[in-house]
Amino acid sequence: MKSLIILAASIVLTFSIARADDTQLDFVTITWEPYAGEIIPGYGIASTIISKACARVGLTAKFHFLPWTRAMDETKAGDFDALYNAYYSPQRDEDYGVSECYFQTILTLCTKSSNSIDYDGTTQSLHKYRLGVVRGFVNTKAIDSDKELNKDEAENDVLNLRKLLHDRVDLIVIDKYQALHLVKNSPIIEADMADIRFIYPALEQKSLHVMFSKNRTGWQQKLELFNKGLKEIKKDGTLKAILLSYGFPTQPMEE
Repeated sequence: MKSLIILAASIVLTFSIARADDTQLDFVTITWEPYAGEIIPGYGIASTIISKACARVGLTAKFHFLPWTRAMDETKAGDFDALYNAYYSPQRDEDYGVSECYFQTILTLCTKSSNSIDYDGTTQSLHKYRLGVVRGFVNTKAIDSDKELNKDEAENDVLNLRKLLHDRVDLIVIDKYQALHLVKNSPIIEADMADIRFIYPALEQKSLHVMFSKNRTGWQQKLELFNKGLKEIKKDGTLKAILLSYGFPTQPMEE
């Protein structure tokens, strides 16, 4: 009888742990300030949005930080529940379960203020320049498919920006808000806003998404729950309050 009681208690404990683990989601991304980072408040604005959306539906978000290509590969393999701060692409829609948009941003070309760049809105006009991009990032369809572009890859945007400032590339593809944040706040970017300029027109407006691993059990339910929580924080003004607390304006997708 004593053995049966111990066995029953063990089963209950195991079930409770499994249930507890089911409520924790492991999210992974690259350090990409101000959206995500280990040493910034709330792990960044995107992490805060995701945490609040999860909490609304009884889930707990745990955040991990890796190089981007590794984060993508390990999420796809099922080592994490989801990748976040990902731009949408048709290929990613096949590889992952893609959430609703939680943030809209601007992808742009950036150069040194002293550089003269002749850009007419086409990739052909960029063929004569060294273009810095981040390995594994989705840029624009035109840039990613143009094999005549002289693309120089870096592991992250910080390295890309440093390469630009040290004349190792002529211009870079970068998220506008991140460029502004890095120049103003990064201790390893020795520059100020007078040293760089954005090239117009901007490349694209981009939407950020969570991308759930299809190799994790119950990923469809997790995706549905996350979207439900995200919808609720958009509707009741929580998302707007988060944006304002980080100094971002209200966005059309959450009005």
